Amino acid sequence: MGIGNILGMIVVLLAGAVELHATSCVDLMPCQRVAHAVVLFAGTVADPGIPPDRKVRFEVHEVFAGLPLSTKEVVIRASEDWLHKGESYLIDARRNEQGHLLVFPCKGSEKLDSKEGKELAAYLRQVKQGSAKSSLTVRVHSAYTAIAGVNVSISGPSGASEGVTDADGAMRFYDIKPGKYLVSVAKDKYKLDTEAFFNQTEPAVNFGACAEANVAIKSESRVSGLARDVHGEPIPGLAMQMIPVPDPASGERTSQLPGFNAETDKNGAFVFDAVLPGRYHLGVNLDGHSPSLIPKTYYPGQQSINNAIPIEVKPGESIADLFFTPPDFGRKRQIEICVVDEAGAPVANTKIESSFTDRRVEIGVLGRELFTGTFGCVIAQGYSAVPYGIAASTVELPIQRRPFQVSEPVLIGPGDKPVRQVLVLKKAFNAGK
Repeated sequence: MGIGNILGMIVVLLAGAVELHATSCVDLMPCQRVAHAVVLFAGTVADPGIPPDRKVRFEVHEVFAGLPLSTKEVVIRASEDWLHKGESYLIDARRNEQGHLLVFPCKGSEKLDSKEGKELAAYLRQVKQGSAKSSLTVRVHSAYTAIAGVNVSISGPSGASEGVTDADGAMRFYDIKPGKYLVSVAKDKYKLDTEAFFNQTEPAVNFGACAEANVAIKSESRVSGLARDVHGEPIPGLAMQMIPVPDPASGERTSQLPGFNAETDKNGAFVFDAVLPGRYHLGVNLDGHSPSLIPKTYYPGQQSINNAIPIEVKPGESIADLFFTPPDFGRKRQIEICVVDEAGAPVANTKIESSFTDRRVEIGVLGRELFTGTFGCVIAQGYSAVPYGIAASTVELPIQRRPFQVSEPVLIGPGDKPVRQVLVLKKAFNAGK
């Protein structure tokens, strides 16, 4: 069951009451802000209580869930001073282990005279009266990106209906009968992503709920090629990327297209599958987050974006035989990194990360999973003509055992000889204090 379906669920109890939970602080319709709850009621603050553990006494006007319908007064505990005497609220409360009712701002409680409070209260009354409408929204994604123009059809207790997803990748079917529905989607040059973990093709729609079903499809487009060095030798294990071409003026992305990642095999071959149609730059370290030993380099092998050749991917197209040849970054060299504390003692199990703030220097990344060994050191391989910015930080451990510590960032400059760099950990803060 997906997040949207959970938020949209209403459970009608055998006794006739409805167990509800209003979840606010997001731009949702009233029916989307209902799930399970402990106590949900409308009332006026009679006594706001005394800090710090405010015991707020309410005069109850209307009960929606969790209290006898005859309840006239209830006491809840609030963590902040936001419930004011004489003001009326829709209250979403939960019981702690001691049985006390707790309420927090931005958890589903609203002022009754606010737009959101009025809408939600009106909806909850419809639920109580049995007149609330049910709906099902089908959201279609590819590579976690909303896809417009997808044909969607549903069949179930209300019969068969169909529609097309909007710019947000959504198609909503209104005023349908509760029950189980079968969802199918179709778009030219796309196919159902059977490996996606969140596919919901048989959602259940409950009474009065705004149920949601998320369905993943994937593009049939792909991009492939070979990575070779300046001597024509394959470059294995190279982390490559495709990112949307940015706006020339701002340097920011001009579309909602995602980025894609691939790694070359032992023959230097790379394949990007299920690429969404659009214009991309191909290369390494293009967004600064790729674990590549070489600095930012654009296809066909340029370090300046001005000399990059964008790749236009069309629906269903297969682009093959691209050749990516980065500049000559020199020979491989050994880089040993050792970490010590302020007393000079070696520190094991310390993470080494890429870290350098001068954007004028394009650096390589020594690896994503570099940790010091028993004697506080780790050996990595780099290129002689590439600078590497590094820093060390302690791995998260229980607070009582080890405070968080970091080192100053260090830039290892280019050079042909092996390098041994020592990083000194310093106490950044102690999360336990």
